Formats: sequence, structure tokens, C-alpha cells
Amino acid sequence: MPRRTILAFAAAFFLLIFGVSALRSWLRDPLAFDAFQLNRLASSLLGTAFFASMIGGLAQRATAPLAAHAKLILSRAMLAAVAVAVARTAIDLNADPARGLVASLPQSGRWLMVWLGYYLAGCAVFLALRSERFLAGQDRRGAPTPAIASDGAADALWVERHRERVRIPIELIEWVEAEGDYIRVHTADEDGGGTIRMTLTAAAKMLAGAGIVRTHRSALCRRDAVVALARSRYGALQTRMQSGALIPVGRNHRHAVMALMKSRSDVPG
Repeated sequence: MPRRTILAFAAAFFLLIFGVSALRSWLRDPLAFDAFQLNRLASSLLGTAFFASMIGGLAQRATAPLAAHAKLILSRAMLAAVAVAVARTAIDLNADPARGLVASLPQSGRWLMVWLGYYLAGCAVFLALRSERFLAGQDRRGAPTPAIASDGAADALWVERHRERVRIPIELIEWVEAEGDYIRVHTADEDGGGTIRMTLTAAAKMLAGAGIVRTHRSALCRRDAVVALARSRYGALQTRMQSGALIPVGRNHRHAVMALMKSRSDVPG
């Protein structure tokens, strides 16, 4: 996913939580309301930085199963919410030292729950929009994209990208992921991919002769673009691509992937 899309989503998150916080403050005491209060601005900026990191991690793990997404979201959301709540408490205590830490604990607990809710809701919306391809400007109601070049030769794919149909030579494809009734084609250039209305199984058959192999039930990889095989923190095997993308290797495809990597002329052994 393009970095600018992640930044745009983070900016929208900041505006939303900052606006909600300002509205709550105004409703509580309109006469003492200060739109750009330091504690509100600082906590919103810090919280948004954590959120951008979270959705960046989700974008890199696009082909991970829902359980892995949930585990990542819950762990990072809890850590981020605790960090923001602690920072907000420290700012409030600095502004009003007489209040004391013990008296601030109930408010800190409320901030923890509020920010946890912000993060969980934001990540849920991000994943929902991503799966529906609204972030990619994809219109499902349009006509299906022709996958093969108009001359009938399977040397290129025509993909949807930002409401355009763009030709991508097959030799530029780095990896492919399944997205419901569509596939998303990725190139080494983060802005160079796009989507096609096609099943991953059909794409695997079409691209098999180009050195693009199935590594997971929801992913294909170009063999020559794999720069490393590594383990995730949970022990799952992954391929690291030239672009830096980490693609999971499914159990049913592990032996085939290892055999293909050993057959490469640039891999020892």
C-alpha cells in the first residue's frame, strides 16, 4: 500500500480524535474552552503516531489471516493506549502538580479505555476499507478489467489503479495477493501495482511460466525477487521480497518453496 495512503488515513484519524476531544471539552465547559490546549494537541499527535505505525504494520502483513491481524491490533493498541494515557497524565500533572498522582489514576484509566477504543475502531475501519478497495479507488460496479494484453499474449496484465487501467509487464510483477473476488498485483515500485477481477488460482496458472509461484493460499511470489527466507516472531516462515514486503509461506507450500529456492542458480547448495 502506498505510504501516502497510510499518512492520509493517519491524518484523518488525527482530525477525528482531536475534533471529538475538543467537542467533549466544549460541551463540558464552553466558557473555559481552548481549542488548541497543549495536553489535547500533544496526546492527539502522539496517539496518531502510534496509529500510523499500527496501520503500517497491517499493510505489510496484508496476506496474514484474520487471527494474526487481531493479535497484532490488540497488542499494539494496548501498548499505544497505555503510552498515550501515561503521557496525558504526565502533562496534566505538570499543569496541575497539586492534583497528585493518586487522584489522577481514575482519569488515566478513562483515557486508557478511550484511546483503546479509538485504536480498535480505527484499525477496524482501515481493514474494512482496505478489503473493499475504497482506499485504492476501486469501483466494483465497473466492468471487469481485462487481464491479458489485447493481442492475447500473456506478457502483461491490465490492472485498475486510481481509476485507470494500466498495463504491467509480467516481468515487473513481484508478488500477488488475493483480495476477495480480486487479486492485487505488486511491483517493486510501491505505486506500481493494481487490482484485477480474477481468482488467485487462475492467476497462478497464468503466471506459472514466468517464475511466479504460490507460497500461500492467498499469495504468489516471483522466485527471482525473493531475497531472503526468514521466520517471524511467532516462528512462521516468510519470504522477504526486493521491495521489503514480507510474504507468509503456508504449510502446504513450504517444501515446494524451499525446493524452488534451492534450484535457483544464485543460491548456494
